[in-house]
Amino acid sequence: MKITNSFLILVLIAGTLLTYANILDNEFVGWDDDSYVYENSSIRASTLSNIKEFFSRSYVSLYVPMTMLSYMLDYQLWELQPFGYHVTNVLLHILNVVLAFLLLNLLFKNKIASFLCAFIFALHPAQVESVAWISERKNLLSSLFFFLSFISYVKYRDSRKSLILPLEGGGDRLGITLFYLFSIVLFLLALLSKPSVVGLPILLIGYDYFYSSRITKKDLKDKIPFFFLCLAFCISTLYFHKETLAEGSYHGGSFSAHFFTMISISLNYLKLVFYPLNLSVIYHPTICKSIFHPRVLTSITLLALILLYFCFTIKKRHLSGFWILWFFILMLPVMNLIPIPTIYNDRYLYLSILSFPALFYLILGPLIAGNKFIKTVAVLVVVLIVLSCGLLSYQRNRVWHDSLTFWLDTVKKSPVSVRARINLGTAYGERGLLDEAIEEFAKISASDKNVVKAHIGLAVTYGRKGLWDKARRELEIALELDPKLTEARENLEWIEKIREGKE
Repeated sequence: MKITNSFLILVLIAGTLLTYANILDNEFVGWDDDSYVYENSSIRASTLSNIKEFFSRSYVSLYVPMTMLSYMLDYQLWELQPFGYHVTNVLLHILNVVLAFLLLNLLFKNKIASFLCAFIFALHPAQVESVAWISERKNLLSSLFFFLSFISYVKYRDSRKSLILPLEGGGDRLGITLFYLFSIVLFLLALLSKPSVVGLPILLIGYDYFYSSRITKKDLKDKIPFFFLCLAFCISTLYFHKETLAEGSYHGGSFSAHFFTMISISLNYLKLVFYPLNLSVIYHPTICKSIFHPRVLTSITLLALILLYFCFTIKKRHLSGFWILWFFILMLPVMNLIPIPTIYNDRYLYLSILSFPALFYLILGPLIAGNKFIKTVAVLVVVLIVLSCGLLSYQRNRVWHDSLTFWLDTVKKSPVSVRARINLGTAYGERGLLDEAIEEFAKISASDKNVVKAHIGLAVTYGRKGLWDKARRELEIALELDPKLTEARENLEWIEKIREGKE
């Protein structure tokens, strides 16, 4: 039986769908889903003014108009039924998996290797955050356009070769030009979905170098429109992200601690890739304040070895060099060069993770190609890895079922996170578990009386129980800590009116 690309694509679709089917009955979670979807009035009407709004402002400090348009479309189909939004996320991920397979097949010229690499990309547990979290639609959508742009460029580059050869009738210049224009437009759509894919033009140059017999001045000139778009979106991202950047202090309290900590984060990402257990949406990595910290020294040694190997691949034009470039260029925008509150996350690996199976194939593939037994064993090992990833992802999906499940898991994994505990208390309150909410907020307040949101949470929960004196006291404490807190002042006035009415 001949194994066709169509058959392999169907298996990829079926495997991905089976793994992520259990997120379809998940609810919204209390982590940005309110800002993007269920409290966002802008997506509820397909009007020109709303569309203009998407292109003129940021959402949660990110400029993502294409993502907001996708939510608007979802709302027209499903209103506020989370099922439909999850369907869209799963479909987008499936499309990305298929496109990853097609791109790998173009580069590897080996459909089985491309199939196995794409399957690992599809099912790796680190991908769950991007697929199960409705608010991370931006990752899926930008990756979709990223893959399409890259594939269009590969088609353009391959088709251009026909013009160099002295063929009768020349080449289809219009078709070649269209591939190039499609690549630029698709890159623009990727940036409008999430700007973190700005590294694409560097990867295109890397493709020119590693996958072509030569790189010319025209190849570099072809990238000018791509780099122009990069510059524009870097500026816009800094502008729309300015509030978050102002809030984001150096991790560790100083530039040096921040710098050394981010160097050590490479070990955390390797752990996420090769040991995807105990995943969380909030991490608290070790803060490294010296270059002599063991984690920093280990990371520097590892990065130096990778750099040496990368230099070797440049000299020899070994294809593995391209996939090293793929990982580091795609990770660069999320490596906290400019400090932001989130130090690292699973979702940052979404596109980058494809480089690992690709590297293993390119480095180890030639060593086992001549031995049928070893080759068979290698394939079986990869299949086992795929199945394990699928099982772990299926289990991880359930954490995202609802806000309470979500924050219970997060607090369990990151017990020192005040943000997670505040959100857990809120989730308890939304479920009507008022005593549990009070207990959670009280724990936070007992450990640090200066956490304003803990006092607000206590006040709201006491109010729901009709304990107005206690609610009033918590609001007064919140106002003492932050006199400009409008929320606390309005609630205090509301409580006073209730008390006056009762009296």
